[in-house]
This record gives sequence, structure tokens and C-alpha cells, in this order.
Amino acid sequence: MQEVRISYRNTIEPVKKLVDELDNEELKGKSLEIIRRIEEIYAKANHFRELASAIYKDWQENYSIYRKTGSDIHQKMAKVQYVQYRKHLEKALNYYEAIYYLVDNIIKIITLVEENRRIDILNTLADMANIDPVAQRAKYLKYKDRMEKMMEGYSIVEEGEEIEGIDKEMEKEFRELEMKEAKKKPKEEVAPEKEWKKVIMDKEQA
Repeated sequence: MQEVRISYRNTIEPVKKLVDELDNEELKGKSLEIIRRIEEIYAKANHFRELASAIYKDWQENYSIYRKTGSDIHQKMAKVQYVQYRKHLEKALNYYEAIYYLVDNIIKIITLVEENRRIDILNTLADMANIDPVAQRAKYLKYKDRMEKMMEGYSIVEEGEEIEGIDKEMEKEFRELEMKEAKKKPKEEVAPEKEWKKVIMDKEQA
């Protein structure tokens, strides 16, 4: 399964410490308000990540049976499960992206932005933090665009890659699973060297 996880200790805790050291009480209070919202988003992200992980295990089992037996029913089940897995994974990714974006901008606002602009921009960020980045996606993206204009010169955010076709993604992920399983087997059961090279080349070209 694609690794999608944020460390609370390495991502949220450092910004909390930075905010705690602020002398400006208004700035500190508003920043802490945003951090509380970030913690709520973090819980949602982990929830959808766990759902994706559970569905991924079921998909792995059904897709493995389909690969071994050619069973149509297992292929159909695997496709449905894969679509569900990708949907939950995408939600988790969108929540995690929002966390990074909010944390990044809190840091930049309180360290890089001119003092007379800080509270106004932070208020806009607080409004954005209260919008669900998944359930209210269009509104969230509108606020994100507004924030980027306000933070021009301070913030650069890269958009995530688009999700590829289901069949192509399933094949790619299953090849990776097969490689992991092969590594766990005794030496005599591991695929020959030339077969390994083909698998690795396929993975790099995917």
C-alpha cells in the first residue's frame, strides 16, 4: 500500500512549540486555534488511512486469487475494492496535504511575513482551516488560491499527481507486492536473476 502517513511529533509538535514562544498574544491565540483544527484534520486523515489499509488487504487477497485462477468473480471483487481503496486513500492524502499546507503557512506567517500583515493573513488561514478539505473541496481550494495570492513570495505548494487508471495501478501495486513476498521466501524460491531484472525494469518504467 502507498505509504501515506504524517508524524505528529515531527510535523505538528514543532509548530506548537514555535507558537508557544510567541509574545504577541493575539497571534499566539489565533495560531493555537488553527493548530487545534489541524489536530482534528489529523484524526480524520488517520481514519481514512486505516480504512484504506483494511480494504487494501481484502483487495490483495482477491487479486491474488484472480491472478492464480483467472476467476472472474475475484477480478470483479478486486476492482470494486481497489476503487474503494483509492477513494479512501485520496481522502487521506487530501487531509494530509491540508495539514502540511496549514503548518507550512503558520510557520511562514509568524517568521517571514511583516508584522503589520501577520494577523490579517493568519485570520484568513484560520477561516481556511475551518473548511473541510475533502467534504468542502471546492470551497477549500478557493481559499487556498486566496491564501497563495496573499503569501506570494513566501509559499510554494506542489499539487499531487493525478490517480492513474485502475488496471494499470493494480498491476503496478501487485508487482510490488510480489517483490516484497519474494524477498521473504527462502533463497531457492526466489525468482532467477534475469526475472528480477525484468520486474525491476517494469517497475521503473511504470
